[in-house]
Amino acid sequence: MSGTFFSKKTFCIVTGASQGYGASLAEKFASLLPANSALLLLARNAEKLKGVTEKIHYQSPNVRVHFHKFDQSVLKECSTENLRTIINKSNISPSDFEQCIIIHNAGVIGDVTKFTLQIKDAEILDHAMKVNVTGAILVNTAFMECCAGTESMVIINVSSRAAIKPLSSWSIYCAGTLGIIDIYFDIKKNYI
Repeated sequence: MSGTFFSKKTFCIVTGASQGYGASLAEKFASLLPANSALLLLARNAEKLKGVTEKIHYQSPNVRVHFHKFDQSVLKECSTENLRTIINKSNISPSDFEQCIIIHNAGVIGDVTKFTLQIKDAEILDHAMKVNVTGAILVNTAFMECCAGTESMVIINVSSRAAIKPLSSWSIYCAGTLGIIDIYFDIKKNYI
């Protein structure tokens, strides 16, 4: 079925959707998508997700909105089985939609008080890489497996200028951002 991006009945997942840019993206997509589309909002803070969901219900009543607590740094949560369980609990069947979209907005900055030569805390570094790189890759794979067979799959990786121009003392964040940009281009070339 042909049509523009925002005219297709869509199932859209937004990670990091509980506040800020992620919440704004979810609200904007809900306002642009046609009736009977569905959004699944994922983030660590369920209470904030509930507030975003209620706001979208009010502003875009023709779009179904569901939320689920989700921590991208916990790699077992990024599995196909877990994502499929979350989708099923939300009473969503990806095959009912013309396109499936995932917007990766979940991310952490890491410790921006130290320059590269001063970073010694492996836990902070490991957490940032799990959220910004490893978790994003695993969720992409899970998304593609859960939505296999749909007419169109779109992966949007939110990044920042830091992917192009690193910032002083933001080495952890910039390294993760560069990884996500590389993932996007690989997926675009091979799958979209």
